Amino acid sequence: MNAMMASGGYPWTVIELERRSEYMAALDEASSRENIVPFAEFVAFSMRREADRIKAGQRRANKSAPRSRRKPRRA
Repeated sequence: MNAMMASGGYPWTVIELERRSEYMAALDEASSRENIVPFAEFVAFSMRREADRIKAGQRRANKSAPRSRRKPRRA
């Protein structure tokens, strides 16, 4: 799944161990009951969280970079 998402330009997403039971329940719902909604919502939430983490890391990196290496701000 990550390879397909990454080829579309989405960030690599890791399912945290603490959320494994939620992931497995959503996967089971999709597989057993043909209800993809909980799984799609779980994946979408995980992808948004990962994208937010990446953006936060980039902001921290830009703040700590020397002035000459910072990207110009857009108005």
